[in-house]
Amino acid sequence: MPLAGLLVEVKRQTESINDHLKQAIGYIAENNEIDYGFLTNGWEYAFLIQRDFIQRIANVGLPIDELPQNTKVLHAFSISIDEKISSDNEGTSEDFLKAIRMFSKDSYEDSFKQLANNILQCIQKKRGAKYILHHNRVINAYLQKKVSDKHEEKKGTLYPRIGSGEYSENDILYFEDELIRFEVLLTAKGKVVLEPASIDVKNNHTLMASPKYPNLLSKINEGWNAEKKEFEDYKDIFRTITERPYVQASKSWLKKK
Repeated sequence: MPLAGLLVEVKRQTESINDHLKQAIGYIAENNEIDYGFLTNGWEYAFLIQRDFIQRIANVGLPIDELPQNTKVLHAFSISIDEKISSDNEGTSEDFLKAIRMFSKDSYEDSFKQLANNILQCIQKKRGAKYILHHNRVINAYLQKKVSDKHEEKKGTLYPRIGSGEYSENDILYFEDELIRFEVLLTAKGKVVLEPASIDVKNNHTLMASPKYPNLLSKINEGWNAEKKEFEDYKDIFRTITERPYVQASKSWLKKK
């Protein structure tokens, strides 16, 4: 649903917005009349913004050299209703509703302009006070940190392959051999995310008898893969499961799904 340069994409509450993020980013990228937008399932919101819009509003029309050339749309930040924004409200909707109200019909244009300036500050690592995103001091600081965490974080080892166009944000990459298989989600900064319980062991007895992944079954049973894990270097996954400090990387290790 476009409205004066804005795209609003609504999904069912039972659907994860991560499953639709790439589609929404592609839709905005292909429509020059859309400068920004958000994707929501009513529980979580993901805010998206055109690279060209940031250049026009925050960089006097100049290109943003710090971004990969094929990055046309940025995932500005996400926020969900159960987040604890202030100490007074532990995971309640009050602060959440106040936060997303900045993107209401009367204020979304100014809010996205301020967001564009904040993102550029983070990307270019400019010093000085951040642009104000919200009139509430606590909510403003929380949102500014979300933007900073998203756009100032250290780049992962696969970031150059995003810049070359070989990979894109939210690509699913997988590794498989005769013993195990797992998938990872690629972030905009070239890091990989290993989802909980995502290492599939093909045969427990064969794995235990092989020296290739010593103690991996014990690690899994002890909960090593019970929580989401993010890795700057995808080789760190292999260093962990092989218990070897040095591994020889191969492009064929991680394949695009």
